[in-house]
Amino acid sequence: MTTTNDTPTAAPVLTVTWDTIIGARHVGHDPDTGPEVEPFALGDAVTEALARQLRDEMERSMRSDLTDVLRDIRDEVRTAAREQAQAMVREALTGEVRRTNHWGEPVDGGETRTLRDLIQDDVKAFLSEPDHSRDRFPRDQERKGGFRELLREEVHDALRKELRESIQAAREQVAQVVRDNAAQLIGDAVKGETR
Repeated sequence: MTTTNDTPTAAPVLTVTWDTIIGARHVGHDPDTGPEVEPFALGDAVTEALARQLRDEMERSMRSDLTDVLRDIRDEVRTAAREQAQAMVREALTGEVRRTNHWGEPVDGGETRTLRDLIQDDVKAFLSEPDHSRDRFPRDQERKGGFRELLREEVHDALRKELRESIQAAREQVAQVVRDNAAQLIGDAVKGETR
């Protein structure tokens, strides 16, 4: 028996390099000769796959970043708009205005007042307005009177809702009792006829 440190080597069956052609790809069409193709090497396939993967990752990252940026911009715009609106409302409430009629002519002697004062006057007038429900004029042609009328209408609406629910529950109970009794009566009648 002979021992050698040399391992037998087999001849390579196939050698692959970056330039090894692994296929062909369609690049156009010539009306005279037909489809045009070019050879496609292993290096081209690897490079294109890596470039496509890198492009997809960059697009996802950019979309995510863009979404974050747009959300931040939207939040900032909302905050700024809210602050501006609050400042405008404060200014309108504290600034002075002059009450005018339909033609823009000053009323109440042309005096200037704050919008807050005008709103308070309107609320006070509404709350102290008399009840017009007993007047001769039809109710739908006039404004309802004051806080008492508002309160009365809210109470009536609440009672109507409560009564509607109670009446519906009572109807369901009566219908169930009638069904139960009707079945009993029909059963008794059938028993009486068969005897």
